[in-house]
Parts: sequence; structure tokens; C-alpha cells
Amino acid sequence: MQFLWLLTNIRTAVGNELALAITKCGQQTVLIVLLCAIYWCLDKQVALRAAFSFCLSGLSAQNLKLIFRIPRPWLLDKQFSPVKAAIKGATGFSFPSGHTQSATSIYGSLFVSEKKAPKWIRILIALMPFLVGFSRMYLGVHTPKDVLTAFCISILCIGITHWLFSYMESEEGILQYVLPGLCVLGAILSVVHGYILYTRGIVEYAKIVDCAKTGGVAFGFVVGYYLEKRFVKFQNSQNRLCNVIKLIIGLALLIALNKGMKAVFKANIIFAVLQKAILVIFILAGYPLILKLVNKKNKSENAYEK
Repeated sequence: MQFLWLLTNIRTAVGNELALAITKCGQQTVLIVLLCAIYWCLDKQVALRAAFSFCLSGLSAQNLKLIFRIPRPWLLDKQFSPVKAAIKGATGFSFPSGHTQSATSIYGSLFVSEKKAPKWIRILIALMPFLVGFSRMYLGVHTPKDVLTAFCISILCIGITHWLFSYMESEEGILQYVLPGLCVLGAILSVVHGYILYTRGIVEYAKIVDCAKTGGVAFGFVVGYYLEKRFVKFQNSQNRLCNVIKLIIGLALLIALNKGMKAVFKANIIFAVLQKAILVIFILAGYPLILKLVNKKNKSENAYEK
């Protein structure tokens, strides 16, 4: 808490707005858009490595939140005040930091994968986890312990993912099943863990739902990965205009699907898991299948005209 109190002395209106902008780079919505852009338009393999790192670290972080159940800094110290605009996004427990975990797992994985990217892009990617982590402390919603633990978890998960991913792609030996197996087991543990704590009245629904949703994301990711690999097998396009249009349409469909399910599904753990799983399966296999069918139809029409 001493470090957070120190940071309150350097807060300014401009600094607050800058920290709020930086912290958004660690929000799941922003990172999902980034992964969609890379997966649909640029490099499918790079996106998959980053997404698996995100799943493993997210499952670890969310379960640790429910195990330790450490309150936010302003609840630990009643005299302490965070930046008010940051409180709304600071849901759930404090330890470890979800924003830092998300940012480190995605940007860290991209840094490791994209060695041929321009130097300034690699520098920016490398800085993002540190900037997001610092912004969470500056805003007063996480302690250094929260941030450093999340950072270490994500680095470890990046290493595990990049080691095991090659076995998955080449389908070599039993190691090809370790990474998806960890995700599925972690997903089951997250849902069951949250459900037990909620039904026993230990933790309220608002604080267990993120853990359950992360389980849904991980399960949907494994299912979507294998559906795409076995049946869809889409390839990235090099046409920039087509990629921009593809991304805009894909995000619009994703938003529509998400809003449609929110209107139909009730607010409970099972539906929260199903909703996230369906969205991820759409990203990995559903939309790529639509793109492949449209492309195949266009090729057939062009061949017929010739």
C-alpha cells in the first residue's frame, strides 16, 4: 500500500486520463479485437499462440482470485482513494491483476512470435505489459503484488504455450494433447470452483462469474481450434482491403451474436459459460467457415463467367 500512497502524490488530471487510456489496452474487449484482427487477417498461428497463452494464464489468475479472495486496495485501507473513473472496471477480487495478466499474455506472446516485425512495433509491444501494470497501480485498483504475480504467471504460461504448441500443430506424440488438456481441465476447474463458492454462499455471483466465463472461453477455444483445424482449414489473405472488410463484418457479426445471446440467456453461471464458449467457437471456426464458403462461391462464379 505504501507504493500506492506514493503514486497518489503524482496524480494529475492529465495523468489520470492517460492511465485510463493505457489500462484499456489490457481490457479483454480490446485484446479480443486485436486477436480477431491477427487471426482472421494476418497470421493465424501467431494469434493461436497468443490465445492459448491468454487462456492458460487467465484460468490460473481467475482461480487464484477465488482462492485468496483479497479485496481491492481501497477496501484494505479505508483512507485510500483510487481514481474514481477506474472503479467501475475494477470488478472481482484484487489478487492477481486480470488486466496485467491479459496484457502480458497477449503482448508478450506477440513479442516472442513476431521477431520479423519492425523494431518500433516490437518495442511498443514489449512495453505494453509494463505500462498496463503500472497504470493499474497508478489508478489505485491494484497493488504491486497483484501486478507482479500476474506478470509472472503470464510469462510462465507463454513459455509453456510456445513449447507445447509446435507439438499440437505437428500432432507429434502424447505432448500434442497436453496444452488443450490443460485448457479443458482448467475450464472445468474454473466452472466447478466458482459454482461451489457461489452455491455455498461464500462468494457472490458478481465475483465468481469472471472465473466461470474464463472457463467458457478456454473450453470454446479448444473446441474451435480442433473444428477449424479438422474441417475449415482457412488461409489468411494478403489483400489489405479484403482484410479490412473481413474484420469489420466479422466484428459486427460477433457483436450481434453476443447481444442476441444476452437477450436470450439468463444471468447464471451455466449460460455465462455457454455464451463465452459459443462466441469463441464463432471466432475460431464459425466465421472462418463463412469466409471460406463465400470465397469458394466467388471462385466458382468467376470460373463460370470465364
